[in-house]
Amino acid sequence: MLEATAPDVLEHVSVHPQARPHPVVGLFLRVTSLNEAESTAEDIWFRAAAVCPQLAGWRLHRAEAPLMHYDLD
Repeated sequence: MLEATAPDVLEHVSVHPQARPHPVVGLFLRVTSLNEAESTAEDIWFRAAAVCPQLAGWRLHRAEAPLMHYDLD
């Protein structure tokens, strides 16, 4: 449902149901900034939750983007 209702910046969804203390849904996005990644992830979640009854019992705790170092060499 996340992919079906997301804008075209969504590349991939990764779900980690055993993560503690809460399950984790990873969204890989093509965006230009950290703020845009976090706000887009929130938008994607709320859009999917609005149309998917299975997500009604779930709550978004936070949307944050990890900073990852890429070695371009």
